[in-house]
Amino acid sequence: EYMGVDFFRNWVNYTAGFGDVRTNFFLGLEEIHEISKGGVPMRIDIWVDRSHSDDVYWKYLCSGRFEQFNNFTLPFCTQEHVHARYEKFSVGSAATNYRLKASGYSGNAGDMIAGEQGRNPFHKPVEEAQRKDYPNGNPFSTFDHESGVFRESGDDSGPILPEDDDETNCSRQYKSGWWFVAGMCVWGTDLNSAKDGYSSVYWRSYADLYPLDKVEIKIKVINPF
Repeated sequence: EYMGVDFFRNWVNYTAGFGDVRTNFFLGLEEIHEISKGGVPMRIDIWVDRSHSDDVYWKYLCSGRFEQFNNFTLPFCTQEHVHARYEKFSVGSAATNYRLKASGYSGNAGDMIAGEQGRNPFHKPVEEAQRKDYPNGNPFSTFDHESGVFRESGDDSGPILPEDDDETNCSRQYKSGWWFVAGMCVWGTDLNSAKDGYSSVYWRSYADLYPLDKVEIKIKVINPF
């Protein structure tokens, strides 16, 4: 639960949407699909409050040991607010299990949705084959509707469906619905997670698995009428 809203919801709830639009909410997969048809601009704004800087995990991530091991400094150590913008974003229909598509990244948060920036969460080169490890191209999953990995059209072998148990069901592990990567629940990001402690709402290229304080996802509606 975050700001009074529980994001550990079933498929019906995520399809219809929930929460309070004045504070914290999920618009709903069907509504997102309708307003993003054909691809629209989408921007994600992310904040971490620096008042947490006495936290043990914060100190590790920003102490220099993390930087020495990974050869780069996490942006959240010096920046409270970053953003990621995608020039073209869309969510497919229910028939695709609301498959996510995003391209045209720009910003300073790092690209944790599409992987097209060519860098993994630690800003190291990403091989083309690794791009499947990002949410882009994946269907949406909830604890009662584990969609697996969506295959391209023309591949009639069907989706890869993980075993329906707590060890492999990403939605149950992270208490959220999201465009999970089957078998790699904790990859680049989950902006709906309600998991306690670290690995809650996270964006790895910005703050690794340190929990974010605030996230806004904004979609620009083009020619709504």
